[in-house]
Amino acid sequence: MSNKYSLRIQGDNQFRFWISILTFTVSSVFVAQEEASKMLLLIFLFVAYSACYGLGHLFSKIDFLPGATHYTLTIADLVAVTIVIYITGGIQSPFFILYLVPMAVDLYDRSLFDFVFDCVLAFCLYGGLLLYQTIESGHPVFRMVAQMGFLAILTGFLYVLLFLLSKQEKFQKKLVSRHKTLAAVANTLCGSLSNSKQWIKRITSLIEEEIRNDGMKCRISIHKGNFQFMPPSGGRKEIIIPILVGECVFGSLIITHDVSKPLSETDQDFFSSIAVSLGLALHRAKLWEEKQERLESDESLIIAHSPVDPNNPPQPRYPVSYPSNPTENI
Repeated sequence: MSNKYSLRIQGDNQFRFWISILTFTVSSVFVAQEEASKMLLLIFLFVAYSACYGLGHLFSKIDFLPGATHYTLTIADLVAVTIVIYITGGIQSPFFILYLVPMAVDLYDRSLFDFVFDCVLAFCLYGGLLLYQTIESGHPVFRMVAQMGFLAILTGFLYVLLFLLSKQEKFQKKLVSRHKTLAAVANTLCGSLSNSKQWIKRITSLIEEEIRNDGMKCRISIHKGNFQFMPPSGGRKEIIIPILVGECVFGSLIITHDVSKPLSETDQDFFSSIAVSLGLALHRAKLWEEKQERLESDESLIIAHSPVDPNNPPQPRYPVSYPSNPTENI
């Protein structure tokens, strides 16, 4: 089992320890004036519950945890709460609030599935207990419905809070991933000017890997000659972002989306930044190509106007390496 899972069990057990101490102390006050059997049952419950999460804590220390350990301890939590409620008055007991504790722990861990598991199990246990005691003691049903409704409202509030936190966490992870991809694109563009075809393919691969989970595809089309627009690339929705510097258009960044919905502001900034970076890189490659052409032309003029010595032919004064055309159509 992963170390992260063991650390989570150990962290949850710290909550279990303090909550169990507090619950045992307060519930002892509730049953102190009642039958001695209830106090004995409460002590037995506290010892059994402590042994349960104590074993879980021990196994987490030696990293020997089955995959269902967390759910086993959660079931123990909710069953113990249900028994405490039964001992301390049932319908009239205020300890039903303790059902919110494991939900709050899952809220802290931002685990939506575990939160739903806690909710379903808590409502089944608590609803069954209230129904049993309502029938047994003749209490009015509306009191049971009121308590269940109050617990549902609190649970719904926690669910909304957890959903918002999960959404924010997902957005932050996406933002970090986008920045990492932009850094990788910038690192690729800082390479040689003579292999533009390779870094165009590399950048396309980086973008597609980043946006694959969002149902999007990307293609970078470098324009050849005076063609300023490219044909559609397929897909339900297509966004074409020009790759340009000033009024000089080098190509198009074509994004297709599986669903018909507008790009988010984060995605717009992401693709716009890549288009700007590509434009600057291609402009730099074009300037390098023009400079090399001028050097070649100057060398030709020098050779043409210089006296030729058969024994010592003139050599180029500049070591010139000619890159492949950076604006060839990919």
